[in-house]
Amino acid sequence: IPPGAPLGATKPDPQSYYLGLTATRERVYAVGKAYPPACGATGPPNWKSLLAWLNPDGSLVSCQSPKISPSYDGGETFYTVQTLMESGSPMIYAVGAAETCGYGWASFVVYKFDDSGNFINRASEPGASYWGQCVGHSEAFGAATLNGYLYVVGRREAPGYPFYDDCHPFVMTYDSTLTPLWNVTSPETPVDFKDATALGGCNSAQ
Repeated sequence: IPPGAPLGATKPDPQSYYLGLTATRERVYAVGKAYPPACGATGPPNWKSLLAWLNPDGSLVSCQSPKISPSYDGGETFYTVQTLMESGSPMIYAVGAAETCGYGWASFVVYKFDDSGNFINRASEPGASYWGQCVGHSEAFGAATLNGYLYVVGRREAPGYPFYDDCHPFVMTYDSTLTPLWNVTSPETPVDFKDATALGGCNSAQ
């Protein structure tokens, strides 16, 4: 946000939560979760993903709730958001998780939008033969950008284990088309990565 920009405050719809923020010179982008029908969220009573655009003074421009999983109407949340400049325009990457096959079992998700909120592409857990298939449990909580690439961190757990008792931290790296470049899962357990940042040409997860 440029120096001298007006300052202000805003409060989202009572049926929605902001969990992550990023900004360009023109806009602030917020992600989180919305309860139907806030921001166009649909389906049975479950929290759904939220992407919102705000002016630099905090006033709401628009919001939407993308339908993530076509096969299960469970909870869906975006935890964090990043921007990458591509051909002179900011692209928005929303990162989170969506339930896929029963209470609590989810797959992490990465959604790409243009700066007007138009859907471009998405990615999820490697190994799924169709979008939203249950291949264990994973959630992505943090993301960072470096040299035009997106780094996503979170936790991953194989099917059959007690929930969260055997979760492993992971890092996924994507190019601007959301093609996965590398995928590392630590043997340490029970551990997860909550956030990531770029520092001195490297990425660090915590």
